[in-house]
Amino acid sequence: MVEVRIPFRRYGWLVWLGVGGGVLAAGLIPQGVAGDASQVVAGARGGSVLPPRFRWTAGQNLMYKLRQRTVVEETYLDEQRRQQQRHTFNDLQLTRQWTVQAVDANGIATLQMQIVQVRSEWRRDNDEPVIRDSNQTEHAREMASFLNRPIVNLRLDALGRLVEVKEAVGSSAQRLEAELPFRLVLPEGKWEAGQSWQRAVKVKVEPPLGVGDSYWLEQKYTLGRQEGTIATIEVTTRWREAPPLAEQPAVLPFLWQGEIYFDLELGQYAGARLRIEQDLRDHAGPGSRYSYRSTLQEERLRPDR
Repeated sequence: MVEVRIPFRRYGWLVWLGVGGGVLAAGLIPQGVAGDASQVVAGARGGSVLPPRFRWTAGQNLMYKLRQRTVVEETYLDEQRRQQQRHTFNDLQLTRQWTVQAVDANGIATLQMQIVQVRSEWRRDNDEPVIRDSNQTEHAREMASFLNRPIVNLRLDALGRLVEVKEAVGSSAQRLEAELPFRLVLPEGKWEAGQSWQRAVKVKVEPPLGVGDSYWLEQKYTLGRQEGTIATIEVTTRWREAPPLAEQPAVLPFLWQGEIYFDLELGQYAGARLRIEQDLRDHAGPGSRYSYRSTLQEERLRPDR
Protein backbone atom coordinates (compact mmCIF):
# COMPACT_ATOMS: atom_id res chain seq x y z
CA MET A 1 0.00 0.00 0.00
CA VAL A 2 1.13 3.52 -0.75
CA GLU A 3 0.99 6.40 1.70
CA VAL A 4 -0.48 9.54 0.19
CA ARG A 5 0.16 13.01 1.58
CA ILE A 6 -2.46 15.70 1.12
CA PRO A 7 -0.94 18.72 -0.68
CA PHE A 8 -1.43 22.37 0.18
CA ARG A 9 -0.08 24.99 -2.21
CA ARG A 10 -1.15 27.54 -4.80
CA TYR A 11 -2.73 25.94 -7.87
CA GLY A 12 -2.05 22.57 -6.25
CA TRP A 13 -5.81 21.94 -6.04
CA LEU A 14 -6.15 22.35 -9.79
CA VAL A 15 -3.19 20.16 -10.68
CA TRP A 16 -4.37 17.53 -8.19
CA LEU A 17 -7.81 17.43 -9.83
CA GLY A 18 -6.20 17.35 -13.26
CA VAL A 19 -4.14 14.35 -12.23
CA GLY A 20 -6.17 12.48 -9.69
CA GLY A 21 -9.62 13.16 -11.08
CA GLY A 22 -9.30 10.06 -13.23
CA VAL A 23 -10.61 11.42 -16.51
CA LEU A 24 -9.05 8.81 -18.67
CA ALA A 25 -8.29 5.22 -19.08
CA ALA A 26 -7.11 2.86 -21.71
CA GLY A 27 -5.97 -0.66 -21.12
CA LEU A 28 -4.15 -3.80 -21.96
CA ILE A 29 -5.41 -7.29 -22.66
CA PRO A 30 -2.82 -9.76 -21.27
CA GLN A 31 -0.70 -12.01 -23.43
CA GLY A 32 -2.79 -14.76 -24.94
CA VAL A 33 -5.99 -12.72 -24.66
CA ALA A 34 -5.33 -9.93 -27.19
CA GLY A 35 -8.00 -9.93 -29.88
CA ASP A 36 -10.55 -11.62 -27.60
CA ALA A 37 -12.40 -8.49 -26.53
CA SER A 38 -15.60 -10.04 -27.91
CA GLN A 39 -15.34 -12.79 -25.29
CA VAL A 40 -15.05 -10.16 -22.56
CA VAL A 41 -18.16 -8.38 -23.87
CA ALA A 42 -20.11 -11.60 -24.26
CA GLY A 43 -19.12 -12.69 -20.78
CA ALA A 44 -20.31 -9.47 -19.23
CA ARG A 45 -23.67 -9.92 -20.96
CA GLY A 46 -24.28 -13.50 -20.05
CA GLY A 47 -21.97 -14.70 -17.31
CA SER A 48 -18.34 -15.14 -16.36
CA VAL A 49 -15.82 -15.48 -19.19
CA LEU A 50 -12.72 -13.33 -19.57
CA PRO A 51 -12.17 -10.47 -17.10
CA PRO A 52 -11.57 -7.12 -18.85
CA ARG A 53 -8.21 -5.38 -18.92
CA PHE A 54 -6.97 -1.93 -19.83
CA ARG A 55 -5.71 -2.17 -23.40
CA TRP A 56 -2.75 0.07 -24.16
CA THR A 57 -1.47 1.04 -27.64
CA ALA A 58 1.71 3.06 -28.09
CA GLY A 59 0.96 6.46 -29.60
CA GLN A 60 -2.66 6.44 -28.45
CA ASN A 61 -4.16 9.79 -27.38
CA LEU A 62 -7.22 9.93 -25.13
CA MET A 63 -9.15 13.09 -24.28
CA TYR A 64 -11.48 13.48 -21.31
CA LYS A 65 -13.59 16.31 -20.02
CA LEU A 66 -14.27 16.85 -16.32
CA ARG A 67 -16.60 19.10 -14.38
CA GLN A 68 -16.62 19.26 -10.59
CA ARG A 69 -18.86 21.49 -8.49
CA THR A 70 -18.16 21.80 -4.77
CA VAL A 71 -20.03 23.64 -2.01
CA VAL A 72 -18.62 23.96 1.51
CA GLU A 73 -20.71 25.50 4.30
CA GLU A 74 -19.06 26.17 7.65
CA THR A 75 -20.38 27.30 11.00
CA TYR A 76 -17.61 28.32 13.40
CA LEU A 77 -16.82 30.50 16.43
CA ASP A 78 -14.80 33.69 15.94
CA GLU A 79 -12.26 35.12 18.41
CA GLN A 80 -15.09 36.57 20.50
CA ARG A 81 -16.78 33.16 20.57
CA ARG A 82 -19.57 34.39 18.34
CA GLN A 83 -21.07 32.00 15.83
CA GLN A 84 -20.22 32.82 12.21
CA GLN A 85 -21.06 31.21 8.89
CA ARG A 86 -19.05 30.86 5.70
CA HIS A 87 -20.13 29.58 2.28
CA THR A 88 -17.63 28.59 -0.44
CA PHE A 89 -18.45 27.50 -3.97
CA ASN A 90 -16.15 26.19 -6.69
CA ASP A 91 -16.93 25.14 -10.25
CA LEU A 92 -14.05 23.53 -12.13
CA GLN A 93 -14.10 22.46 -15.78
CA LEU A 94 -11.07 21.01 -17.52
CA THR A 95 -10.02 18.90 -20.47
CA ARG A 96 -6.95 16.69 -20.31
CA GLN A 97 -5.11 14.40 -22.64
CA TRP A 98 -3.26 11.20 -21.84
CA THR A 99 -0.75 9.86 -24.37
CA VAL A 100 0.48 6.28 -24.27
CA GLN A 101 4.20 6.64 -24.88
CA ALA A 102 5.24 3.01 -24.72
CA VAL A 103 4.15 -0.47 -23.64
CA ASP A 104 6.86 -2.80 -22.31
CA ALA A 105 7.20 -6.57 -22.67
CA ASN A 106 5.22 -7.09 -19.46
CA GLY A 107 2.31 -5.05 -20.76
CA ILE A 108 2.99 -2.07 -18.48
CA ALA A 109 2.23 1.24 -20.16
CA THR A 110 4.06 4.53 -19.77
CA LEU A 111 1.65 7.45 -20.05
CA GLN A 112 2.01 11.21 -20.11
CA MET A 113 -0.72 13.67 -19.16
CA GLN A 114 -1.33 17.34 -19.91
CA ILE A 115 -4.21 19.71 -19.19
CA VAL A 116 -5.26 21.41 -22.43
CA GLN A 117 -8.12 23.61 -21.22
CA VAL A 118 -9.43 24.75 -17.84
CA ARG A 119 -11.98 27.14 -16.40
CA SER A 120 -12.56 27.66 -12.68
CA GLU A 121 -14.96 29.82 -10.73
CA TRP A 122 -14.45 30.33 -7.00
CA ARG A 123 -16.74 32.35 -4.74
CA ARG A 124 -16.97 32.93 -0.99
CA ASP A 125 -20.21 34.20 0.59
CA ASN A 126 -21.49 37.20 -1.39
CA ASP A 127 -18.10 38.24 -2.77
CA GLU A 128 -17.50 38.63 -6.47
CA PRO A 129 -16.49 35.32 -8.06
CA VAL A 130 -12.86 34.73 -8.96
CA ILE A 131 -12.77 33.29 -12.48
CA ARG A 132 -9.79 31.82 -14.28
CA ASP A 133 -10.19 30.70 -17.88
CA SER A 134 -7.37 29.35 -20.04
CA ASN A 135 -9.12 30.81 -23.10
CA GLN A 136 -8.12 34.24 -21.80
CA THR A 137 -4.50 35.10 -22.59
CA GLU A 138 -3.70 36.64 -19.20
CA HIS A 139 -5.10 33.70 -17.31
CA ALA A 140 -3.31 31.24 -19.57
CA ARG A 141 -0.01 32.93 -18.66
CA GLU A 142 -0.76 32.36 -14.96
CA MET A 143 -1.25 28.67 -15.73
CA ALA A 144 1.89 28.34 -17.84
CA SER A 145 3.55 25.96 -15.38
CA PHE A 146 0.97 23.23 -16.04
CA LEU A 147 -1.17 24.17 -19.05
CA ASN A 148 -0.51 22.45 -22.41
CA ARG A 149 2.66 20.84 -21.17
CA PRO A 150 3.34 17.39 -19.67
CA ILE A 151 2.80 17.45 -15.90
CA VAL A 152 2.69 13.73 -15.20
CA ASN A 153 4.63 10.75 -16.50
CA LEU A 154 3.75 7.40 -14.96
CA ARG A 155 3.42 3.65 -15.48
CA LEU A 156 0.24 1.59 -15.12
CA ASP A 157 -0.47 -2.11 -15.42
CA ALA A 158 -3.37 -3.88 -17.15
CA LEU A 159 -5.56 -3.66 -14.04
CA GLY A 160 -5.15 0.11 -13.75
CA ARG A 161 -2.77 -0.14 -10.80
CA LEU A 162 -0.12 2.52 -10.38
CA VAL A 163 3.32 0.96 -10.89
CA GLU A 164 5.53 4.05 -10.83
CA VAL A 165 5.35 7.84 -10.92
CA LYS A 166 8.32 8.89 -13.05
CA GLU A 167 7.60 12.62 -12.98
CA ALA A 168 4.90 14.91 -11.59
CA VAL A 169 4.57 18.67 -11.33
CA GLY A 170 4.17 20.10 -7.83
CA SER A 171 2.35 17.94 -5.34
CA SER A 172 0.26 15.98 -7.81
CA ALA A 173 2.11 12.69 -7.33
CA GLN A 174 0.99 12.61 -3.71
CA ARG A 175 -2.62 11.98 -4.74
CA LEU A 176 -2.14 9.52 -7.58
CA GLU A 177 -2.53 6.44 -5.42
CA ALA A 178 -5.50 7.73 -3.43
CA GLU A 179 -7.30 8.92 -6.58
CA LEU A 180 -6.05 6.69 -9.34
CA PRO A 181 -5.34 8.30 -12.74
CA PHE A 182 -8.11 6.23 -14.29
CA ARG A 183 -10.38 6.00 -11.26
CA LEU A 184 -10.59 2.23 -10.77
CA VAL A 185 -8.69 -1.03 -10.39
CA LEU A 186 -10.09 -4.01 -12.28
CA PRO A 187 -10.46 -7.41 -10.57
CA GLU A 188 -7.79 -10.04 -11.14
CA GLY A 189 -10.23 -12.94 -11.25
CA LYS A 190 -13.81 -13.49 -12.35
CA TRP A 191 -16.11 -10.88 -13.91
CA GLU A 192 -19.74 -11.43 -12.94
CA ALA A 193 -22.69 -9.13 -12.33
CA GLY A 194 -22.95 -8.35 -8.62
CA GLN A 195 -19.31 -9.21 -7.96
CA SER A 196 -17.39 -6.92 -5.57
CA TRP A 197 -13.69 -6.25 -5.00
CA GLN A 198 -11.75 -3.79 -2.86
CA ARG A 199 -8.56 -1.82 -2.50
CA ALA A 200 -7.08 0.16 0.40
CA VAL A 201 -4.87 3.26 0.55
CA LYS A 202 -3.27 5.21 3.38
CA VAL A 203 -3.75 8.99 3.44
CA LYS A 204 -1.48 11.30 5.44
CA VAL A 205 -2.81 14.70 6.50
CA GLU A 206 0.06 17.18 6.60
CA PRO A 207 0.11 20.57 8.37
CA PRO A 208 -1.61 22.99 8.23
CA LEU A 209 -4.59 20.72 7.56
CA GLY A 210 -3.52 18.15 10.16
CA VAL A 211 -0.68 17.00 12.37
CA GLY A 212 0.89 14.42 10.03
CA ASP A 213 -1.15 11.38 11.05
CA SER A 214 -2.17 8.71 8.51
CA TYR A 215 -5.55 7.05 7.96
CA TRP A 216 -6.68 4.05 5.94
CA LEU A 217 -9.38 4.46 3.29
CA GLU A 218 -11.13 1.56 1.60
CA GLN A 219 -12.73 1.57 -1.84
CA LYS A 220 -15.27 -1.06 -2.81
CA TYR A 221 -16.19 -1.73 -6.43
CA THR A 222 -19.32 -3.66 -7.49
CA LEU A 223 -20.05 -4.72 -11.06
CA GLY A 224 -23.49 -3.49 -12.08
CA ARG A 225 -25.40 -3.22 -15.34
CA GLN A 226 -24.15 -3.23 -18.92
CA GLU A 227 -25.49 -1.19 -21.83
CA GLY A 228 -23.95 -2.21 -25.14
CA THR A 229 -20.21 -2.50 -24.54
CA ILE A 230 -20.19 -0.14 -21.52
CA ALA A 231 -20.10 -1.74 -18.08
CA THR A 232 -21.11 0.21 -14.96
CA ILE A 233 -19.07 -0.27 -11.81
CA GLU A 234 -20.48 1.13 -8.58
CA VAL A 235 -17.89 2.56 -6.19
CA THR A 236 -18.04 3.48 -2.51
CA THR A 237 -15.24 4.92 -0.37
CA ARG A 238 -15.04 4.94 3.41
CA TRP A 239 -12.43 5.23 6.12
CA ARG A 240 -11.69 2.09 8.04
CA GLU A 241 -11.30 4.05 11.24
CA ALA A 242 -12.54 7.63 11.38
CA PRO A 243 -9.83 10.29 11.91
CA PRO A 244 -10.20 12.76 14.78
CA LEU A 245 -13.01 15.22 14.08
CA ALA A 246 -10.58 18.12 13.63
CA GLU A 247 -8.82 16.34 10.72
CA GLN A 248 -11.88 14.90 8.99
CA PRO A 249 -12.51 17.95 6.71
CA ALA A 250 -9.15 17.27 5.01
CA VAL A 251 -10.13 13.67 4.22
CA LEU A 252 -13.71 14.21 3.05
CA PRO A 253 -12.68 15.05 -0.58
CA PHE A 254 -11.52 11.43 -0.97
CA LEU A 255 -14.88 9.82 -0.08
CA TRP A 256 -16.36 9.44 -3.56
CA GLN A 257 -19.50 7.40 -4.20
CA GLY A 258 -21.19 6.73 -7.53
CA GLU A 259 -20.67 5.04 -10.88
CA ILE A 260 -17.66 4.44 -13.10
CA TYR A 261 -18.03 3.39 -16.75
CA PHE A 262 -15.69 1.04 -18.58
CA ASP A 263 -15.62 0.27 -22.30
CA LEU A 264 -15.24 -3.51 -22.52
CA GLU A 265 -14.59 -3.57 -26.26
CA LEU A 266 -11.81 -0.95 -26.30
CA GLY A 267 -10.43 -1.60 -22.81
CA GLN A 268 -10.86 2.06 -21.83
CA TYR A 269 -12.26 4.07 -18.98
CA ALA A 270 -15.36 5.78 -20.39
CA GLY A 271 -16.28 8.24 -17.62
CA ALA A 272 -17.89 8.57 -14.21
CA ARG A 273 -20.62 10.24 -12.19
CA LEU A 274 -19.52 10.67 -8.59
CA ARG A 275 -20.64 12.56 -5.50
CA ILE A 276 -19.67 13.34 -1.92
CA GLU A 277 -22.23 14.38 0.71
CA GLN A 278 -20.74 14.65 4.18
CA ASP A 279 -21.61 16.61 7.34
CA LEU A 280 -19.55 17.10 10.49
CA ARG A 281 -20.63 18.59 13.80
CA ASP A 282 -18.47 19.99 16.61
CA HIS A 283 -15.27 19.36 14.61
CA ALA A 284 -13.87 22.78 15.63
CA GLY A 285 -15.50 23.00 19.03
CA PRO A 286 -19.09 22.96 20.33
CA GLY A 287 -21.56 24.47 17.89
CA SER A 288 -19.29 24.19 14.83
CA ARG A 289 -20.52 22.52 11.66
CA TYR A 290 -18.93 21.55 8.34
CA SER A 291 -20.93 20.53 5.27
CA TYR A 292 -19.16 19.24 2.14
CA ARG A 293 -21.05 18.62 -1.10
CA SER A 294 -19.31 17.79 -4.37
CA THR A 295 -20.37 16.29 -7.71
CA LEU A 296 -18.02 15.16 -10.45
CA GLN A 297 -18.83 14.18 -14.02
CA GLU A 298 -16.31 12.87 -16.52
CA GLU A 299 -16.76 11.84 -20.11
CA ARG A 300 -14.56 10.48 -22.84
CA LEU A 301 -14.58 12.99 -25.69
CA ARG A 302 -13.83 10.49 -28.42
CA PRO A 303 -12.80 6.86 -28.35
CA ASP A 304 -9.28 6.31 -29.65
CA ARG A 305 -8.72 2.82 -30.98
